[in-house]
Amino acid sequence: MTRFEPTGGLFGQGPLHPKQIRLLAFGGALFILMSFVVPPLSQTIAFPYGYVAILAIYWICYCIPAAILFAGKSPPVSARLSGARWFVIAGALALPVLVFWAAGTGHAVSGHVEFVVLAILVGAINGPLEEFAWRRPYRSNSFGSFGFEGVGLLMFTLWHVPLLYYAGVSYDFGAIGLLGGAFAMGFIWLKLTRVSGSVGWPAVSHALVNAAAFIPFFQSLQN
Repeated sequence: MTRFEPTGGLFGQGPLHPKQIRLLAFGGALFILMSFVVPPLSQTIAFPYGYVAILAIYWICYCIPAAILFAGKSPPVSARLSGARWFVIAGALALPVLVFWAAGTGHAVSGHVEFVVLAILVGAINGPLEEFAWRRPYRSNSFGSFGFEGVGLLMFTLWHVPLLYYAGVSYDFGAIGLLGGAFAMGFIWLKLTRVSGSVGWPAVSHALVNAAAFIPFFQSLQN
């Protein structure tokens, strides 16, 4: 179990710690950057490759630096079966099964093979990277405050807003579907991280959820 010094802000004791401020500012800078990047790039590169290019910029400019600069070594990364609480594993694996069924992934896998492979590859990269760049840094810098982790969840949801302006793409249930889904899934992964003390199973779950969602999404504009 990780121990935190009770010195952070947002429902903790005292003002925001400087590292908390830098982490929040970094997330805000991501939102501004992607607001300028998404619209023109979505009109320049054909879907889904333009979408993948946007994610690659996101990984390079935010996820990797955030994981290196702010995550530290806590919480640890572990997805072991032995010693893990059964409901953590059940919850982590139930989410991708639910998304697979709700998104109609089973029907979409019979489409363009290259897009299926691309979706699986993108999911395998994006899922773990987001857990290392969002859940882990906000947990590591929370100083025991769930409030700061909650703000991290809101920032995670906020970064999806620019994706609404990807030209020619629509999401199931529109903005509510994209942002509400990001918030709901993020909240579950946050809780799994807190309960398990690790980002391992949330990272596995996130990768599988992304793959299950990206397969039909990448096929959506194809004939």
